[in-house]
Amino acid sequence: MKKLNYLIALARIGHFGRAAEACHISQPAFSSAIQNLEEELGVTLVLRGQRFMGLTPAGERILQRAQRLAADWESLKQEAATSAGQLSGSLRVGVIPTGVAVSPLLTEACLSDYPCMGFKLYSLSAELIISKLDAFELDFGLTYLEDPRLQGFNVLPLYREN
Repeated sequence: MKKLNYLIALARIGHFGRAAEACHISQPAFSSAIQNLEEELGVTLVLRGQRFMGLTPAGERILQRAQRLAADWESLKQEAATSAGQLSGSLRVGVIPTGVAVSPLLTEACLSDYPCMGFKLYSLSAELIISKLDAFELDFGLTYLEDPRLQGFNVLPLYREN
């Protein structure tokens, strides 16, 4: 999972050194882990030059699967914690600016039932929320339901805004 998370970080950040820093390892160890992942999979994932130049077409496909696997892994860890009676972790929530004021209605109720739970709230545009949900960079979002790009997502109306 670590190597897949490194690939995800590299794709998100677009720079070996900064991605390594975000993953809390040295740049040489980071680069070595990416190369090792390529060797294990038997395919080139990263376009390299003097710097990061993007992912190969195979790298893009692997990235999508890696993002799903990372999300499933987090879900698995949370399920294990729940089974042990300790729901913990941090939910990443994207909220449109007009929804920020109501977000505590959700988070406070959850925190009272699960005090070990944490929340990271991000004020984002509806477009960014949908994009980050697609990339498994958010766990849920508060946005307008009329957006046609929400097809395929589970949606739940919370309130009506005038």
